[in-house]
Amino acid sequence: GVKDWALHGDVNTENLWLMGNNMCSLVLAYIVENRDQSILAKIKKCATTCMTHESDGWLDPQCMKGLAFAYDWAYQDLSADERQQYVQAMARLRTQMESRWRHSDYNNHIYLEWGPTVYAGIAFRGDGINDAAADQMMDWSRDYIFEHGIKTVDQAAGDHADGGWHEGRGYHGFCFYEMIQ
Repeated sequence: GVKDWALHGDVNTENLWLMGNNMCSLVLAYIVENRDQSILAKIKKCATTCMTHESDGWLDPQCMKGLAFAYDWAYQDLSADERQQYVQAMARLRTQMESRWRHSDYNNHIYLEWGPTVYAGIAFRGDGINDAAADQMMDWSRDYIFEHGIKTVDQAAGDHADGGWHEGRGYHGFCFYEMIQ
């Protein structure tokens, strides 16, 4: 399972599609397994990959998600310099995300490509490293939830679990995928 993989498995830093979720799994194993330093080394290896990858509309939010969990859950074991690097990388990734096309509220890509913003904002808000970026992320997340997400689901899905969503049955469920996790 996750414990064996975190302790003994190889971390594939080539597959950035899974990087955010892999980092979440690693950092969970890290705090459950008494902060095993071999797992921390894997987390830091993934973080380095996330901070240096070529920008991409799908990979940026996934890397931001992984960095947020690593920063928050391994905070006490990161150096001040590492914390600074993680926060600045999350802020940079968010800026890159904002420079791209924003899909409609009625398209699951808005949720999948921008939803991880909520993790980063929560992770480093109030830490004094880049509070302005964290506040901006939290403001976006709050606005999304109350002014876009809820209203869109209520309109498109309504009282019927799968009514009206143009991408197919169940796609309206992506609206809060990241927020629910």
